[in-house]
Amino acid sequence: MEAYFANKSIIFRYFFLTVSSINTQSTLISKITGKFESIGPSQIYINVNGLEYEIQVSLDVITALKNTKKDSDIQLYTHHHFRENEQKLFGFLDKSQKIFFQALLNLRGFGPSLALSLLSHLRSDVFLSLCRDKNLATLCRIPRVGKGTAESIIFEVNRQAKKWEKLLDSGNDKQSKSKYNKEQELALNALLQLGYREKEAELALHKVTMQSTYDVDAGAAEWIRSALQIL
Repeated sequence: MEAYFANKSIIFRYFFLTVSSINTQSTLISKITGKFESIGPSQIYINVNGLEYEIQVSLDVITALKNTKKDSDIQLYTHHHFRENEQKLFGFLDKSQKIFFQALLNLRGFGPSLALSLLSHLRSDVFLSLCRDKNLATLCRIPRVGKGTAESIIFEVNRQAKKWEKLLDSGNDKQSKSKYNKEQELALNALLQLGYREKEAELALHKVTMQSTYDVDAGAAEWIRSALQIL
């Protein structure tokens, strides 16, 4: 009997050491499907067969789910962030957001909170565009991103530009890239330069397309003027 418990103790210690060594790219829980319970400032709660999960999410997810009724079916892609002294789940509406988040975690000095902040403000294709253009000013407007961090991001991303493009293309972001024509893209980038969040700038451009005076062939300047009237 003593030998039995001794062996069990060895197995437990081995399991603990193995689990503790898992890095931040661990995907022990890669997707959750359950019933919507409640929502907080930066997290949502999902009930899966009586077990409630607290999941950290971006502003996009909060906005998308804020009117969700209790017990509604819900599914999120998840990243299981595992550290020696804590575990956290991060949730995403689609796989492309999850891929972007995990790619950000590979950047030097990036933790999950900073990655989630950037994810809340920029699409992956806009992020790559800002890095290619070495647009420090726009990156620095994102909460938690200072000048030093922005410079490091630009350097790291441009150093492995092809790898980043290939990785993010695999995340089904191609549809979002074809969302605007060239003039609309110029207008969107200009609004970002003015300090507007990407999501609110996109919403303003969408509202412009709903106006009776909407002109599909309008130049970037006209798009900017119309969007600013809404913003």
